[in-house]
Amino acid sequence: MSRHTALTRRCLVSMVGGAAPMLVALATACRRPGAQTESALKVGPSAVRRGTQITLHVRTGTEADTLEERLPLFEQQLGIKVNMESFPGGEYYQKIQTLITAGSLGDVLWGASATGTGHLWAYSGVIRFLDDLIRAEKFDLNQYYPSAVDGVKFEGKVYGLPFKLQPGPMGIYYNIDAFEQAGATPPDLNTTFDQLVELAKRTQRQDGDTVTRWGFFPTGRNPGYQWVVHYVRAWGGDVISDDGRKSQLSTPQAMGALEWYWTLITGHRVAPTGKNMQNADFVKGQVAMLQSGSWSKSLPTQVRDAFRIGNTLMPRGPSGRRGSMAVTDFIAINAKTKNVPESWELTKFLTDRETGIRLGEGRGGASGTSGARPDVFHSERLLANPLHKVWIEAAETAMNLKLPWNFLGEEHQSVLNARMNPIIDGDQAPTRAYLQEVDRELQAVLDKPRP
Repeated sequence: MSRHTALTRRCLVSMVGGAAPMLVALATACRRPGAQTESALKVGPSAVRRGTQITLHVRTGTEADTLEERLPLFEQQLGIKVNMESFPGGEYYQKIQTLITAGSLGDVLWGASATGTGHLWAYSGVIRFLDDLIRAEKFDLNQYYPSAVDGVKFEGKVYGLPFKLQPGPMGIYYNIDAFEQAGATPPDLNTTFDQLVELAKRTQRQDGDTVTRWGFFPTGRNPGYQWVVHYVRAWGGDVISDDGRKSQLSTPQAMGALEWYWTLITGHRVAPTGKNMQNADFVKGQVAMLQSGSWSKSLPTQVRDAFRIGNTLMPRGPSGRRGSMAVTDFIAINAKTKNVPESWELTKFLTDRETGIRLGEGRGGASGTSGARPDVFHSERLLANPLHKVWIEAAETAMNLKLPWNFLGEEHQSVLNARMNPIIDGDQAPTRAYLQEVDRELQAVLDKPRP
């Protein structure tokens, strides 16, 4: 084993997925690998060796079923056999880590930018920078939304092609029948946060002290970084600085956003607290308005004929903007693959227009989050779904991703969740003193060095 390979494995051995911290401790001997040399490899279909077998790693269900429909065409066109290995979403990153540690990672793999996994893989030399391939083929990155491309760059270099784009939980899915029963007009793109509260009051239903239908459901416990970013950005603030080094959760903007939420659940009482969610299921008709992301476009397949669903975007906040953060799912290439031309062709194929549309259609168990391309979001096939249209504005206005500079996104989110839960439970008001304590804990994570 080479020294570089050994260091890379030691750097990554503590990376885990799911709710656990991505990096627990890293060997002090870890070093960032040197810049990749410009490849002289030929690119394009003519460079492909027919009969080559390559391995693709993806998540079970969410994308795998859709890709199974597409891969036979790829194999037929290029003569490349793709062995797809899928792992359950909650286990995916741990499975990938096991393969990395064992030196048996496949040629091509899925990842998501939400907590910095792609940045870490690029920094540690697990995945290949694609700039030389892009230049050699004059591949057009303008096929994808700029915010999606930005999400797959590390220090200015591209480490993957955008597979899907979702701008966070900035949507409202509403029960049309509940609004008709209340004699109220559903929310639209001009609804304000104050009006949202009034609509929640009108559509909420109670039987004595028991709420039988909540007016609004914004989040559960462990809300996640994207949810907090949504509210704070709508108020004109942010959770971390542009360079990912400074926590900013005790600013007046952040406090104003969380105060609105606190009043929603403890003052107006039109949204459940974290301890009172047992009867707050939108699919069962127990919620009039649900805050969620593009991944919920498939809700009608669960609700079926129980009631009709409409949707819009969350209101613009005091900043004049809707809170958002562009999260890019990507397809990347193993830095150690011996099948670069074949892996590059597969990477392009999995991020093309047709694959993006099929993902957006929610085929085969996919969530309905679309491929990260304008020609996907504007396609007639997706626009046939009445819940899709509002996500065009969301994708085109989504604010850029911000991540901890030291790749500790999972640890940062874990601390953030632990400190947001008392607010969501209705036990702790988001006072300046409390948010300053939260800032200090988050800053302690951001102050840790890179591996």
